[in-house]
Amino acid sequence: MHPPAGATERIVKLPDITRTLPFVSQGRDPDKVVASDIYLFVQGDLTPDQVTAVQGGVDVSFTDGTPAGEELAVFAAHDLGAPATSLQLTITDLTASISQFWVVERFTLT
Repeated sequence: MHPPAGATERIVKLPDITRTLPFVSQGRDPDKVVASDIYLFVQGDLTPDQVTAVQGGVDVSFTDGTPAGEELAVFAAHDLGAPATSLQLTITDLTASISQFWVVERFTLT
């Protein structure tokens, strides 16, 4: 996660995430696949206020989630109600050490 020179934040873009979802979501109108929760599992020096997201055009902020052991911090966003079309994560701390960063998303079919 190395930003380009002169960057003020790290941006991770995950476009068209519907194509990576299970087969039961394939072929549905993208607006009918709704993101309900996002969990970030982070091994590093980040805090939830240093990460924001945009999910299907909806701004998302994170809070501390239930810890997953001693090594992984968990950040969570609940009850989003946003289309699970694209996801963009923004990390505002350029100096934080990040050795692992996992994104898990819970969705519902409407």
